[in-house]
Amino acid sequence: MRNALAKVQKSEHSRLALLLKSVVNATTEEMFNFAWRHLLIVAEVKGKYKLRVWLGKSYEEISTYLNFPLEHWMKINNILE
Repeated sequence: MRNALAKVQKSEHSRLALLLKSVVNATTEEMFNFAWRHLLIVAEVKGKYKLRVWLGKSYEEISTYLNFPLEHWMKINNILE
């Protein structure tokens, strides 16, 4: 997810990090999809086209974690990796 932060100005990192946390902390596919759509809408409305393109290309990689057991994700302590 650090790649996502590289797509916006440093002054926007904290806001983007909150949105990314909501995506990564989703425990169901429904929650993930809701958070993902919200992130895409915010990127579009704010004119963050580089971020929007990167998110589009990264969806499969980012959503892969939904297929892993919850116990695996409980062990991860750095959500930005």
